[in-house]
Amino acid sequence: MSMFFNLMAAGKQPDPDFTIDLNITSSNLTFGVTPYWNTGGYCNIVDWGDGSYQAATTSGAALTHTYAAAGTYRVKVQGDMYRFRVGSTNPAAVVDCNGNWSALGTLMRGNQMFNDCTNASLTFTDLPPTLTEIAVMFANCTTATLPLRTLPIGLTGGMQNTFNNCQSMAAMDIGVFADTLPEYTGITSLSQVFQNCANLYGSGATFLRKFPAVAEALYPFTGTSITAFGEDDYFEITLTTTSANQVWGFTPTSSSGRWYYVQWGSTAPNRNPLFFTSGTKVSHTFATPGTYHIKLATAPCTIVFDPYDSDNGNWAALGQ
Repeated sequence: MSMFFNLMAAGKQPDPDFTIDLNITSSNLTFGVTPYWNTGGYCNIVDWGDGSYQAATTSGAALTHTYAAAGTYRVKVQGDMYRFRVGSTNPAAVVDCNGNWSALGTLMRGNQMFNDCTNASLTFTDLPPTLTEIAVMFANCTTATLPLRTLPIGLTGGMQNTFNNCQSMAAMDIGVFADTLPEYTGITSLSQVFQNCANLYGSGATFLRKFPAVAEALYPFTGTSITAFGEDDYFEITLTTTSANQVWGFTPTSSSGRWYYVQWGSTAPNRNPLFFTSGTKVSHTFATPGTYHIKLATAPCTIVFDPYDSDNGNWAALGQ
């Protein structure tokens, strides 16, 4: 039985508003939000939590309210907006939100929506399905758990800093999470997307494969337990060198995505990907003769290898 019908059976109606729970302190009694809407849209603060009502008059202008005393308050919002910033003034006051996205209309841009809401638990499992942008959406939400089940299907542009410094984000295998995602051909940046999300683990290569157009990803997984490869998501080459300082490599070309992971020998690569220049050879010098097992994951348009002995046949790990 759905939550809606459970509430009906209990004689309760689901909350029709988008709610923001606040803990207002005596050192900062002011709180504010910023709504954005197109022609025909609107934003109403149904209740600032102390019985006060306010209707927004200008898209993109902050609405602020000063409380008479410190305490806990529940702000209720209704609107038809394409973007809504929670806590654009005093974000540290936010402690929770009900995630009733439909009460805000058709949200398209999640940029900075909860940025710096450091005390917000944020336990909802889904984001607005109509979102196309989520850069910096939850940056510095250090206490948010965000047990997300998937991401909106229409994302484009950059996802930089989306979850940066979400230190309490629920434990998640990002390789398994990637299985819930479509392929995002419009995402070009993942810089610092999961930086300092300490509870995340799994394969960076499997996650990145859902973002074939990414050409920038500065420290996306620093501060996590994410690894470059999973158990079977890499192309493995067996190479036997016959002389000291023998050079071997590959030449990838791509009109968009440039990420790659490579393990030349026994040392595992960093959890953050490397980036190639299209048409420029990526090579390594093997100091001593011997047999090497090279692991590689990438997604170029084409890739040409120097001669080698054999491979594991997992061309899908190269996007081929």
